[in-house]
Amino acid sequence: MSLLTNTSGGKIRINKKTQDKNALIVHIEKCGHEYSLDIACDFEAGKECGVLFLTVKYHRKNPEYIEARYEHLTGYKLKILLFMVDVPGSDKNLHDVNSICQRRGWTLIVCYSFQEAAEYLENLTKSATLNEQTVMRQYQDYKKSRVAIKTKNSNNGGDEDPNEKYLKIAINFLTSIRSVNTSDAKKLLRTFGSLRGISNASEEELCQVTGLGNIKAKNVVNFFKQSFLKQYGKSR
Repeated sequence: MSLLTNTSGGKIRINKKTQDKNALIVHIEKCGHEYSLDIACDFEAGKECGVLFLTVKYHRKNPEYIEARYEHLTGYKLKILLFMVDVPGSDKNLHDVNSICQRRGWTLIVCYSFQEAAEYLENLTKSATLNEQTVMRQYQDYKKSRVAIKTKNSNNGGDEDPNEKYLKIAINFLTSIRSVNTSDAKKLLRTFGSLRGISNASEEELCQVTGLGNIKAKNVVNFFKQSFLKQYGKSR
């Protein structure tokens, strides 16, 4: 049973029993979502991705809760715990939850606001429905924006600054990578200067970017290794 909201493209399925009042839902804007009474996980971001949502505050009050939800992620190829830090002094809690995820074979994603949590869900859903044509269309838009910057004339009319347009397109392209959000994309561009710089970076170099971590770094490296991107490598 699904209670459908306005949707377009991939949809996030929301467990109505456990997440009906979750404040992150109002921040889901870039893809559709629907409420479901049929899923056991908290959010379903594509058929192969199950997500449990937990806050530090709730975990402190109910430390056994997340272990009890173990069975609710069975059947998914990608099992994610979306852990929101909503109180200070949470290092021990992060360590404990990370240990649980390692033991259970879950992927831990840490966020710091409901808005950021929603963006992760959007990107997970978008990447689940991504195909080669979509990625390459975004990449071609990126290349066109670079040409626009190089050929920009001295006209100071009301058109959008090509540099700003390039940044938006580059960020949109990078958030096609699983678990990479807008904040991550901006940090990557700031650190490496361009998509070419990012694509040439090693996993170790990517891990040095604040907030990226091993999992996201590996996702970035694997993304740029895809054969349908390699053929455009020389023109980046």
